Amino acid sequence: MSKRCLFIYDQHGWAWDFMTRGIIKNLPDSWTGEKFPIGDIRFLIHNIHYKEWWNSHDAIWFWNPNLLFHLLKSDERKANPYSDIPPYPAFLDTNKIEFVRENNITVGHYGSSNTEGRILWSTQVGVRHNAFICQKYYDLAMKVAPQFKDRYNIVHPAVDTEIFYPNPKPHTGFIVGWAGHANWEYKRTYLLDQIKFPIKMQADWGEKYFIRDRPFEYMADFYNACDAYISVSKQEAIPQPILEASACGLPVLSTDVGGISDFLDKEFLCPPYPENEVVKFMNEKLAEWEKNPELRREIGLRNLKKVMDDWNWKNRTKQIIKEVCEK
Repeated sequence: MSKRCLFIYDQHGWAWDFMTRGIIKNLPDSWTGEKFPIGDIRFLIHNIHYKEWWNSHDAIWFWNPNLLFHLLKSDERKANPYSDIPPYPAFLDTNKIEFVRENNITVGHYGSSNTEGRILWSTQVGVRHNAFICQKYYDLAMKVAPQFKDRYNIVHPAVDTEIFYPNPKPHTGFIVGWAGHANWEYKRTYLLDQIKFPIKMQADWGEKYFIRDRPFEYMADFYNACDAYISVSKQEAIPQPILEASACGLPVLSTDVGGISDFLDKEFLCPPYPENEVVKFMNEKLAEWEKNPELRREIGLRNLKKVMDDWNWKNRTKQIIKEVCEK
C-alpha cells in the first residue's frame, strides 16, 4: 500500500494549488497525494480530534503557517486563514498541540512582514519540518531559532516543464510580459507605465478564476507571446511567473527581493529602491535586449537550463519525498 500525503492550501486556482498539483503529478508509486483547500477550514477544525482521519496520512503539508495556526486556535469563531499570526507567543488550544506533535507535519515559509514570528511559532509548537522557499528565510531561521536546525529544509518552488516550455507565438515588435495580481500594492504596477516598451499583462484575479483544476496552458501561451519578462515588486518570495517565463525560454529582469537571487543571476537584478533607478535599470536592459535578439535568446536558454536541471517539479518532488516526507 502506498503512503499518503495531504496538502492543505488556500484556494483553488492559485499559487499553492498549482504547486500542490505539480508535486502530486510527480509523486513516486510509493506515495499518493490528496489536496484540501483551507477555504473549508471549519471542516478541518471540527475534525482535528478525529485522529483516524489525520493519522491516515503519512505526511501533512501546510503551505503557510497561518493555515495551521488558525486550525489550532482556541477561538474557532475567529478562524480566518488569511489573517496573520499574531506576535509570538500566540494563545492556542493546548489540547490541539498534541495533534501537531503526533503527526508528520510540514509548514512552508514563503515570506511576510512577520516571517520571524512565524518561524518562532511553528518551531515552538513542535512542527516537525519547516520548508523555506529560499536561502534568505532559511538563514533567518538559523539566526532566530538555531536549536531547531534539524527541522529546516530549503524547498524552492518549481515549474511543470510538460506545460511550460519554449513554443514561440508569432507577434510583431518587442513585447515585455508581466503577470500577477495588478491591484496588490507591493507589485507596483504603476511603474510599468514608465517602461518604454509595450507591456503585455496577464492579471486574471477573482472568484471566477479560482476554480478546481484551473488550467495552466493559457499562461504558457502568454509567455510564449513575449520576448522578455519583468518583475518590479518591492516585496516577493520567488514568484511563479519568473520560473514559468524562464521555462518558456525568456530572459527575465527583476528587483532583488525575497529569494529571487536564488534563481536569477545578479546582473539581471536591481535593488527595489529608489523606484526611478528600478525603471532606469529595466529600460536600459530591455533596450539592449531589443537590439540583440541573439543575446536575449542566449540568456533565455540559460534560464531554461536552470529549470530543466533543477527547478522543475520532477526534481523538486524527489527532494520533498526524500528530505521531508520520509525523514
